[in-house]
Amino acid sequence: MLQTEMVVNHDERVGRRVAVGIWHGTVRYVGSVPPAQGLWLGVEWDDPSRGKHNGSHNGVHYFHTSHPTSGSFIRIEKADFGRSCVSAIQERYGSNELTLTVEELQELQRAMNAPLVEMVGFEEVKQLQSCFSSLEIVCLSKLQVSSAGEGLPSMCPRARHVDLASNLLNSWLQLAEITVNFPAMQFLNISDNRLEIPDNPENLTSAFNQMTHLVSGHMNYTWDQICECSKMWPQLERLQVPFNKITNISLPMYALENLIELDLEGNSIAQWEEINKLGTLKKLETLNLCDLGLTNISIPASQNLFPSLQCLMISSNNISKWNDISELEKLPKLEELKFTNNPVQDNLSVETVYYKVVCRIGTLKVLNRKIVTREERRSAELEYLKECGREWLEVSNDEALKTKFVATHPRYPIIVKKYGAAEESELKKTNQSVASSLVRVTLQGPDKAVTMSLPKTMQIKNLLPLVAKMFNTGGAVPTLCRKSSKNAKIIVEMTSPLKTLDYYSVEDGDEISVRW
Repeated sequence: MLQTEMVVNHDERVGRRVAVGIWHGTVRYVGSVPPAQGLWLGVEWDDPSRGKHNGSHNGVHYFHTSHPTSGSFIRIEKADFGRSCVSAIQERYGSNELTLTVEELQELQRAMNAPLVEMVGFEEVKQLQSCFSSLEIVCLSKLQVSSAGEGLPSMCPRARHVDLASNLLNSWLQLAEITVNFPAMQFLNISDNRLEIPDNPENLTSAFNQMTHLVSGHMNYTWDQICECSKMWPQLERLQVPFNKITNISLPMYALENLIELDLEGNSIAQWEEINKLGTLKKLETLNLCDLGLTNISIPASQNLFPSLQCLMISSNNISKWNDISELEKLPKLEELKFTNNPVQDNLSVETVYYKVVCRIGTLKVLNRKIVTREERRSAELEYLKECGREWLEVSNDEALKTKFVATHPRYPIIVKKYGAAEESELKKTNQSVASSLVRVTLQGPDKAVTMSLPKTMQIKNLLPLVAKMFNTGGAVPTLCRKSSKNAKIIVEMTSPLKTLDYYSVEDGDEISVRW
């Protein structure tokens, strides 16, 4: 019969972080593992693929693991228990030999605001490396740092940017013993560490007093744990916690109230109702929700959520309805949106997605890093006007149906008011004859007008030479502007050479003014 007892272990090395080659883990047991001889470490690896079991061997349970295959036993002499921060800084920035790569030397030059490395001799470079007190950027990622070390308090007093990602730190207390020695630190990266949270985190605020930006990815934290940790960060404005174990949101009073930017990418939050709980953060301007598994967007207009949000990223989710994008119209200051790789975009061209988003969010100025011009907004809104025109006409005389329509298309009444409702003639189904592929327009120059039929699919770049020759512009490139024959308010500059007449919604009877 298998034994089930748990071996009790109080060795001081239990809980410490170790490295074996590229692998990092946490010591869960120190002692013998019969029938093998000698001293062994029971390690829970950060990457479960490195392990073999759950802490059990020959029926005896030596330690617990969070994953069934993340545990293994190693000889103690194979484990690297880390080094001091002082030692890492000396190696990274103060070696007696020129061991840094070109990229590292360039980074060092930027950190010290020094002249280009290529402009100084090797001896001067070595002197540059030793000027720890001049360092403003201290990058110590993957250097197996596990303690502060003697001499750290006066070593880098000007360091604003500290990177301690992927080291061997095991608690916020241990981290605080390091960061308290960087009095000017504003940015800290502690990603890929496993830090135990103290019982009274607010007692460590002095170690993070100036910190305004924290990156804490791949830490296995829940949202509640992050809020508990936030008691240490009184000045925090930017928080990046990607790829943790956040599945739900709760926001204690006064938690993260100074937050301007929040990055939740790669966590697992399927319902937008959880996101709405962040809407009370009055200063929040930028929110990254990429790759969360979000299936919907629903924002209660009556609660005045996200009053300052300007930039939203929702790429790589499971959003499948355009109605959800219309919900973003309820964000009063939204100016920039990143929206790619969602099911609702499948089988649609980039241009189609662009217009479908722009017409739904009136405040949008940048979509997928592309500036939304006034002309492009006008074209998108006019296309939207025609796309939903028939449904609008059908519900206009029924208040109940109209209310339901507006709930789905909140901007549509605004667009109707702006341009007027689409007329019945614009909504008729088009046939596929040759004649239907042509549009009859008047080209109006300074001194003459020419009426002709043009293919709706003609690109502006192909129309320009024809117009230049027709009006004898003398080599000058003409500018074109569409004026609607049905609505005098519709005047659209046709400035994109790759767009077609149909893209600009040119119709029979329209005028295209020609200037140069």
